[in-house]
Amino acid sequence: MICNLLLKAGVRFYIRNKMKKTLFITQFFLASVVTAWATPLAEEHVAKEAKWLVHFDMEDLLYSQFGEFAMTHAQDIFDKEMESPVSINLRQLLKEMRSVTAYGTSFDDEAAENSVVVIKTGDKAQAIIDGYIASLEGEGHSSVEYMSRKRFPSYSIEDDLYFAFPEQDVLVLSKSYEKIEDTADLLEGKEENVSSSDMFKTLERGDGFFLVSILHRIADLKDFPPQARVLQKATAAAFYAGEDGTNVEAKIMLTTESKRVSEQLYRIVMGMLALVSFAEIENKSLSAITETMDIQKGDDFVSIHLNYPSEEIIELLNSLAKSIK
Repeated sequence: MICNLLLKAGVRFYIRNKMKKTLFITQFFLASVVTAWATPLAEEHVAKEAKWLVHFDMEDLLYSQFGEFAMTHAQDIFDKEMESPVSINLRQLLKEMRSVTAYGTSFDDEAAENSVVVIKTGDKAQAIIDGYIASLEGEGHSSVEYMSRKRFPSYSIEDDLYFAFPEQDVLVLSKSYEKIEDTADLLEGKEENVSSSDMFKTLERGDGFFLVSILHRIADLKDFPPQARVLQKATAAAFYAGEDGTNVEAKIMLTTESKRVSEQLYRIVMGMLALVSFAEIENKSLSAITETMDIQKGDDFVSIHLNYPSEEIIELLNSLAKSIK
């Protein structure tokens, strides 16, 4: 019953808000996954041609102090989207998710069609979703349908979003069914994965962090927002976030093509941090955080490392959330 309520809310949310697919993907499959454990980035889930990726190790995230903070705010949002008198504990559901990996192979106008989300699930997810889709079909609903004559269980939502189980515990979503088939070939070893690319030659995989975000081949990204133009000096960028005991640990790595560019980028970063140190959130200065950052540079990189008490970071985030409301 709870699974059906969640899936029904997800379908309704997607149809009503097609532009918010990322949030839908997270919400639609919350009830589908079982039994979590720490799951670092699986390279066999990501295509060799990937130009960006984001990976969440859900267990590490949910058992962190930062995860507790995030769940407090996410529960309110989730309850509003559910539109149901039945209360669902979002943390308990998310606690059963192993990992979520999203990646894309282009930055152009077809970027959405060239993006994939891979969710590592438990062995009951497929049965739960298939049973629910069958019940929808029995009730005459046509928004979600089972795609017959495919080599693995596959479904579509209004022929606009596709999801499938190329393996019993791997759920893949994309706006392009061809991309789902490509991912299945990856899992079977028929195609080269990201381990064959140069993505991790200068960047870390991020094992031990609950969030890994990588922007590779930055030169292919043409339209930078003003706030991110500093990235134009880099060839690749990565952000890692996790917890080290009671501290938040975060790291930014920017790779460059030469020592000269590294020096220039280092000066830009130092100037930006100097400006940020004057900022305040609800009368709380950010200088204490910026002063603890460790900034390093080499012949082909600039890195920023932060290790700071989680409680103080969460206090600042709470203040920020209050100021936005």
